[in-house]
Amino acid sequence: MLKKLAGFSIVGVISTLCTMALIFVFYKIFHWHEQVSYVLAYIIPLFLSFVLNSFFVFKSHQSVRNIVVYFSIYLSSMLTGMVLLAVYKNFFTWDKTILSYMTIPVTMAQNFTLSHFLLKKKD
Repeated sequence: MLKKLAGFSIVGVISTLCTMALIFVFYKIFHWHEQVSYVLAYIIPLFLSFVLNSFFVFKSHQSVRNIVVYFSIYLSSMLTGMVLLAVYKNFFTWDKTILSYMTIPVTMAQNFTLSHFLLKKKD
């Protein structure tokens, strides 16, 4: 389990850096709404994350079932992040980029837990 968490964390760091860079570009450079920036920055690195996690971490099939499960897990945590972002926006006057970054630890924990239990392993 610890090895799996470490691998998931490494993939998570790669994905998170992509996400953070995209949030910055979409929000600070393109001046898009923070929710739109968050959604796009969340979905784009998801494809890379699926391949890396299924191959290196969970050693799961890259089947249609696992793709659907994986994307469902991550979309559910994206919704969690969007709710958190809305809540944070009401309680904090900080930069919206920082507020978006604050959702990452919660969504990462949700993603790992659900992936660990729901992704089908290779036989």
